[in-house]
Amino acid sequence: MLIAADPGVVLGLALTVVAVKDRAKQPLPTERRQRYVKRLLVALLVAAVTAIVVGARLVHVHDTYGVWQLTSTETPNRIAASGRDYDRNELQPATSVPTSVDTRGKTGSGTAILAPNRARMAVPVVIYLRDDEGRFWSYSLVGGP
Repeated sequence: MLIAADPGVVLGLALTVVAVKDRAKQPLPTERRQRYVKRLLVALLVAAVTAIVVGARLVHVHDTYGVWQLTSTETPNRIAASGRDYDRNELQPATSVPTSVDTRGKTGSGTAILAPNRARMAVPVVIYLRDDEGRFWSYSLVGGP
């Protein structure tokens, strides 16, 4: 025997069955909370590690070059050469530079460190950096010879 049913009633029963099945699949509130806490802890751990790495880089660049940046500049405020520290003398490039200079190394950004030829001693008192535009910046020895 065939029973004719209203299509709306059949659809309503089908949706009710699906809704009950979906509720059974949903985690309990405590399980959801535990997953949320785990994700939050992982995010906090990633943020903490990132802050430590960036902070260490900032401190290293500041100690080495005297600027609070993540990378060194072409002509930093401070450089290290021949085992000593040198501070930049001027806010503008040097107006006169010795005619003959020797290369004594490179900065962290790859700029050549130059010293006058007459400074054959191990630690020159004044050194120069030449930037990409051809200007020379003078640096003085910190402390003394």
